Amino acid sequence: PAAVNKWQVSRTLTEIRERLGVSDRALSVLTALLSFHPETALTLPRPRQVVEDGQDEADAGPLPSSCDLIVFPSNKALAARAHGMAPATLWRHLTALVAAGLIIRRDSPNGKRYARKDASGQERFSDAFGFDLTPLVARAPEFEAIA
Repeated sequence: PAAVNKWQVSRTLTEIRERLGVSDRALSVLTALLSFHPETALTLPRPRQVVEDGQDEADAGPLPSSCDLIVFPSNKALAARAHGMAPATLWRHLTALVAAGLIIRRDSPNGKRYARKDASGQERFSDAFGFDLTPLVARAPEFEAIA
């Protein structure tokens, strides 16, 4: 899909959670993660098209990058949005979300979650480490079919 509404995907996952083998508490952690993404529409990155003379499609404007679907909240912020969930419980549910294929953990070399801006210094990120929401977008049609 070109884009999916993150809250619609969350509602769909709530309906089919038993079939996916995730608990309602794991889905509350996923909802907390979704709340850290600034946009309502989640869009998969697409590669730049190469035009005839070998140049990028530079005039097409900014394309979503693979970093655009990575959220990098601190443990404290994530626990607060997950209604004060204990750290060990939070990690158990994050592990369940990864095992179910709903998110991907993108670890930095030092284990911290953060993002670096690109060379232009604009809002875009060149590197991001945290939790990747790409599987939610890629699997949205599958979730709808199950529901």
